[in-house]
Amino acid sequence: MHKVNAEVAKNIGLIIKFNRRKRNISQVELAKKIGITRTYLNLIENQKKIPSFLLLKEIADQLGKTITELELEAISEDYNGELLTLKVIADVKKIIQGTDRIKQQKLVEFMEVLINS
Repeated sequence: MHKVNAEVAKNIGLIIKFNRRKRNISQVELAKKIGITRTYLNLIENQKKIPSFLLLKEIADQLGKTITELELEAISEDYNGELLTLKVIADVKKIIQGTDRIKQQKLVEFMEVLINS
């Protein structure tokens, strides 16, 4: 039986999101094609759930990839610059949860400075 290693599991949701967006497929559309809810796909893409091997195979097929290709992308340091961006966004979302609006706005302004510099 194929088992996903920890490094792949950590990033697979982001890789799925990256490849889905790259192919201009909505979460609703992909979820329907693979027989899950949009909510569950969202949990996978936001690294809250790890798909089973069979589900990962279905997702890979719909994205025109093999499981091996998705796994290799998941362990790359920076997949065309976009995986790193998705990781930063996910980390920032975790940081700002529970903070007040003023702190959230300051963080957004700081990030805009970083992005534009």
